Parts: sequence; C-alpha cells; structure tokens
Amino acid sequence: MPQGTLAGKLCLPTDRPTDAVMVLMAGSNYNASYWDFQYEPETYNFRRAMNGAGYATLTVDRLGNGASTRPPSATLTATATAEALHLIVQQARQGLAGERPFGKVIIGGHSLSSGTSVMEATKYHDVDGVLLTGYSHTLNVPGVLGVIGTYYPAVEDPAFAGRGYDPGYLVSRPGARRADF
Repeated sequence: MPQGTLAGKLCLPTDRPTDAVMVLMAGSNYNASYWDFQYEPETYNFRRAMNGAGYATLTVDRLGNGASTRPPSATLTATATAEALHLIVQQARQGLAGERPFGKVIIGGHSLSSGTSVMEATKYHDVDGVLLTGYSHTLNVPGVLGVIGTYYPAVEDPAFAGRGYDPGYLVSRPGARRADF
C-alpha cells in the first residue's frame, strides 16, 4: 500500500472451492469485526454466512483503523482509501495469501466505506459487484453532525493515549456510541 499496510483476514468456505471473494470494509466507527461479529455468530455474523453460502471473504481494516497501519490522519482521504481498496481488488485477482486468483471480486462497504466502495467501482471498473450497507443517497445532515459531534481526539482518550495516534485521529466519547445509533 502506498500509505501503509491494510490488515485483513481471508476466510474460505470449508465445504467447497470458490472462485468468488467478497472484500469487506467497515465504516468509520468499526473495524473488520463489523463483518465477523462474535455475538450469536450463527445469527449476526455476515462473514460466516457468506462463507456458508460459498463465498470467500476478506474482512479488511481501513488504513488508520484496527490492525492496519496508521499514516498521518490528514492523508486518510476517501480517495486514498478507494485507491487502497483498488489495490486489494487487484491482489485478489492475482491470488491472496498463497491462494489461487479469484475470478469474481465483490466489494462491500458499510456506511463510510460504502462511499469508498462506490468510488473504487466507478473509477476502476474492476469489480463484479458492490454491496452497500448503512448507505443512503441523501444525508441526514443534522444526524450526521450529531454523531460527528460526539467524536474527540484519540490522544485524549485513556484507551488510546500513547499509542501513536496524531490529533486528527478521532474516537467516540465514552458513553456516546449508544445514542449515536
């Protein structure tokens, strides 16, 4: 990656080979665990359901999120994230983690990453499908501003202080997430 390394986890169906992979990226408030949810996974785990349906999945942390590298926050634009997603699509078509190349690549995004997925697909025309969740063609501006208003610099949060974040990295204020959703 030009800005660093994206962390991802490739999971294959256990009962059959597949030629299709879903590259899944979560929104601004989540990491790859959004797709691989551990609470009642038989019911709420999208990654597991897609593997069961015969798709390989690659759950990915966005740059600056989860286990991915943290470049300067000012460089984490939607365009940069779409370019990073494009590189993953190319790698999936060439073979990931020693696996054979995938003939079909579907990208999936949640919320913020839905927009990134649209940007990747419309600029590069290299995917076979796009899955959008938590996405709308219009914005509820007061609602979005209300959520953004609950963010503050990660360096001010005891859970993230001293972990190498610059002041542009943001997290939800303790106790605010529930009301945001």
